[in-house]
Amino acid sequence: MSYEGYTVYLCCNGHRNYYDAYDDTSVECEDCGAAAAWRYDVDQTNDSGMEPVLVEHKPAKTEHCPTCGHGKQVAEQRFELPENAGVLLVHQESLNVPLGPVKFRDNDSDKVFDTEDAVQEHKYRK
Repeated sequence: MSYEGYTVYLCCNGHRNYYDAYDDTSVECEDCGAAAAWRYDVDQTNDSGMEPVLVEHKPAKTEHCPTCGHGKQVAEQRFELPENAGVLLVHQESLNVPLGPVKFRDNDSDKVFDTEDAVQEHKYRK
């Protein structure tokens, strides 16, 4: 049996990045170049898996051209780093965003639960 899935990373500044589970790469933020500060592995071996629902720290910022109305994103969305899920990869003192709570989304049903165990119970009740 093989493993299928992906990894969600947050950098020290709270930017979210996704990588395939088999990507052999150094993990630096694609938005700001900062080191990865938190990770969560989403196992999709037997189903769509579950991904943490992250708490937004700052929304993305978009500016629009006054002439044509074309929008350009000038600041990426930032998230709090979950304190009750995943793996914190750095010391808390090096974070530029706060730690916060997290919920979990079942990717098959798109329902949100308070714990990973609650997602599993929902899956097995079907």
